[in-house]
Amino acid sequence: MKKKFLVITIVFLTMLIMTACKGSVGYWQIQEITAGNITMTQEEVAEMGLDKAGFLKLQKSGKCVVNILGDEMEGQWTEAEDGTISIVYGDNQKGSAVIAEDGIMTFTDSQGTEYKLKK
Repeated sequence: MKKKFLVITIVFLTMLIMTACKGSVGYWQIQEITAGNITMTQEEVAEMGLDKAGFLKLQKSGKCVVNILGDEMEGQWTEAEDGTISIVYGDNQKGSAVIAEDGIMTFTDSQGTEYKLKK
């Protein structure tokens, strides 16, 4: 009986963890960058000759890749119970993100630059 309870508990906890991370894990492409009162869209970035504004790649392992205007850095990410995502990347740079009900992620770096991302 104890083994059966233990197995059920482990399966339940595994499913809970997988569900909590499921919405965050994946490839998020930057759609818009706002620094101060200047906003740049993906289209404006393309006009500058860059292929993409950048992306966040959040992996199940807790590792991530942050690419901003072609500058790519590796890092780590965690997600709090309230859904807030904390990211540490590059040379100890930090940021946080939230995912709205409409599926848009808003990532803010330590400089106050805000990035809107979409899967």
